[in-house]
Amino acid sequence: MYKDYVDVPVEKFIEACVKDIEVAGDTTFLTDTVNTMVTSIMTELVKTESLYSQKSTDGSQTLLEYFASGLCLNNCSNYGVCKSGVCSCDNGHVGHDCSYNTSSPPTDISLPFNGECKLSTRLCEAINVFGEFLTTSVWYKRIHFQILENDLLYTTSAELVLAEYRNQFMITLNLPASRKKRSVDNKVFSEGYDISFSYDGQNFGKEASIIIYDDLKYSCNTTTKTCQSLIVNESEDDTADTTKNIIKIVVPVTVSVVVILVIIGVICFKLTTKASKAKIASYGDELEQKKTSSENTVSELEFDFGDNTDVDAFAMQCPPRKENIDVWNGGFKTSK
Repeated sequence: MYKDYVDVPVEKFIEACVKDIEVAGDTTFLTDTVNTMVTSIMTELVKTESLYSQKSTDGSQTLLEYFASGLCLNNCSNYGVCKSGVCSCDNGHVGHDCSYNTSSPPTDISLPFNGECKLSTRLCEAINVFGEFLTTSVWYKRIHFQILENDLLYTTSAELVLAEYRNQFMITLNLPASRKKRSVDNKVFSEGYDISFSYDGQNFGKEASIIIYDDLKYSCNTTTKTCQSLIVNESEDDTADTTKNIIKIVVPVTVSVVVILVIIGVICFKLTTKASKAKIASYGDELEQKKTSSENTVSELEFDFGDNTDVDAFAMQCPPRKENIDVWNGGFKTSK
């Protein structure tokens, strides 16, 4: 149809198909090669301006639309409409050529680490699932369960959730927050989900299990849905946990008390130092006052020996001892 308008080396694609069959022994890679050829043809068609204006024989569509409608793989298996080389599938059918019925669930499903999610390495709030997903609308059904010490307990009924589509080979499941609680009679070792996938929300494939657990304490198996404790003495572990919790409380309180005592000590030291300085300053002032008083007393003394009367008066106040002085005459003493 298009060879008079565009030049695409179709022969090279035919040779590629032959080589793929020789290597693989079947037509596994045939679809990929044909899709590559179709992409090359469409790329050249959209570059040809005249195809946008010229009409088909019946005049119902342009030549570009006419050529593009014949380039879909398997002509959409008669379950869809070909638009620009891409199939728009009818309800109930999916796939590149609309050949897959949505009543059939997704295939080749696999979970990382066989469904085990270890809390020591990640939070396990989301899980990636690998497979072949032919449409962006992939539903999954989940049922929550708890693995107890001696039992398996399903806590909810089935929930239908739309998965987050990433690409043709991967989707992401967002899981609810942990529902793990300790039971009075049976200790909860771990929790998990039974999951299965569907395109129509009604027909689901084989179930797979996801187990979320603390791998530092337990060892779990997704096939048997059982867990074993890695701790020899659970009571010792509980005691250790209790001790850790007490330490978490006591250490901050102790640190706070020490800080408060240090602050009080610093304040008291400053107040004591200030009081000592004030006392020293006061004592210095007192000494200064005494010194000043003493200097004033001495400086104010006046001795005048020019007047004998004053000397006589002074001598009368301080009489001499008999063994040293016998006569006072004119203010002067005469020794024996």
